[in-house]
Amino acid sequence: MDFGLYVITEKWQDRSHIDIARAAIAGGAGTIQLRDKSLPDLDFMETAQQIQSLCRQAGVLFIINDRVHLAWAVGADGAHVGEQDMPPRMARRLLDVPSPAERGISRPILGFSTAIPELARSVRQSAGCDYIAVGPIFPTGTKEDAGPAVGLEAIAAVKRACNLPIIAIGGINASNLAQAMQAGADSVAVVSAVSRAPDPEKATRELVEQLRGAHRAK
Repeated sequence: MDFGLYVITEKWQDRSHIDIARAAIAGGAGTIQLRDKSLPDLDFMETAQQIQSLCRQAGVLFIINDRVHLAWAVGADGAHVGEQDMPPRMARRLLDVPSPAERGISRPILGFSTAIPELARSVRQSAGCDYIAVGPIFPTGTKEDAGPAVGLEAIAAVKRACNLPIIAIGGINASNLAQAMQAGADSVAVVSAVSRAPDPEKATRELVEQLRGAHRAK
């Protein structure tokens, strides 16, 4: 599964989630995740539908963070949950009802955030997770509850435990992307490196080129 550059949207100054998604798609991102803990469900769904339309037109994956019921409702490509969100087993059950075949779609993607190898192995077996986001690799102020940095060593440890695609997250930017990839990540997720850049589209394009270069170097 090729996620390409994984961009998580963030409202920043006068930029909306939709603005960031549009710029990231234009810059070559392979996956867009909508994450906003504060938006009411109705507003979140309206935003999700607009971003989903942009993603479908461009052939980009669209993932919804935390709100699994809304990922199901809008027919997103998948959902992503963390250790404090809906348990992955329940998330998978919700995403798959009724069955994807009956809905005429591919099986929804389910991602999970953890830096604990044993937990990554468990959710793969019990919930059929498709990838693991490991982090924060570096210190980050984007996500208030992210916790302390786990370091590059966590990437290989989690990958050995679950043998799933690993997406490195947390403080990833142009200066350290290659380090995360060399440590064993299959892709990287970025937030502020795109959303807070002077030119989000240009920043995305540059990160995509770096990611491609890191893959070639492997």
